[in-house]
Amino acid sequence: MNRVRKPYMWLLGQDDNLGDIVLRRRLLQHVVGDGRPAVYFGSSSQDYIRATTHGHDVEIFDSSSKWYFSLLLSAVRGRAHLYFPPGEVREIKSVGVWNLLMLPVLILVRATGGKVHNLGSGLYSEETIWIVPIRMLSRLAEKVVVRDSQTQRRLGHGNVMPDLAFDEYGIESGRGPEQAPRDVLALSFRGKNFHLNESARIALKEVALQLRLQLIVVVQVRSDHAAMEQFASEIGANFLGWSSDTSAVEQEKKVRQVYSEAVIVMSDRIHSLIIGATEGALPIGFMQHADDKVGRHLEAAGLEDMSLDATSLSTDQIRGFVNCVLERSESSSIAIAQAARAVTEYAPIPSQLEDC
Repeated sequence: MNRVRKPYMWLLGQDDNLGDIVLRRRLLQHVVGDGRPAVYFGSSSQDYIRATTHGHDVEIFDSSSKWYFSLLLSAVRGRAHLYFPPGEVREIKSVGVWNLLMLPVLILVRATGGKVHNLGSGLYSEETIWIVPIRMLSRLAEKVVVRDSQTQRRLGHGNVMPDLAFDEYGIESGRGPEQAPRDVLALSFRGKNFHLNESARIALKEVALQLRLQLIVVVQVRSDHAAMEQFASEIGANFLGWSSDTSAVEQEKKVRQVYSEAVIVMSDRIHSLIIGATEGALPIGFMQHADDKVGRHLEAAGLEDMSLDATSLSTDQIRGFVNCVLERSESSSIAIAQAARAVTEYAPIPSQLEDC
């Protein structure tokens, strides 16, 4: 007799971050074909939950202990699947402890024929003894597909696939990659400790002038709003902020609309670049600090040499880099389409959900 199984997931993320929402929503869309998901959201806002679940019927837990014991009971009965949390691992100790707690449940799920998948994680913190339980549980998983080569090396196994968000087209996409003309150069940066020197600012304005594009500064993490509003004012750009009375669902629609009109999205936020790419824009990683994340994620999607640390570069060098990337726009578009297909191969969306 076939048992009806329930997929268990842990979808905590930064509450005001569209990138966290998009990544977790894409994984949720993958698992709903396995049954009604049991999802731990902790103290996440209803706004975050609504945008992440995207209307899917899920069992929501705000207590980690209740979620854990529900999973344990389902595993004993042979009625559970388990999906690792997607996204960044930066607090390695807390994640290591979580992995130790999950060990007996994982063994039960596997022993009773359930799925245990680790899809879309990234390991960025310094290696300590706490990486041992992370590696151990990952090796016990049935499927391990991580989002960059560094994570693969640190785990010691698994496959690399593009970020799940390359195959997530949102609650409401903009016009899409096929609809021209595009007349926007979109900029979106981390607000914390934000800094772009004068050479970088001049270069951005000159690129927009050269390509006859309007500059729009976009906020897709609410906490970036104040810094990005000031930046937009300083460079004379239009501004799409994220006010306190705008929901995540509405903000995503607005952001996607801007990106669907953009030739280029430049950012130091990986999911600004990926969401821009899914809307047909050319993603260019741009920052004035060491690139510890963006370049690796783009390379995993076949987008090489698309990220720049402009700290010590002149205006001419920055403009030259952007022009060089533009010359490869056709091959980049092909790579973005292939990235979406790769995600579909590793994490297919059930056919009945295609029109959600």
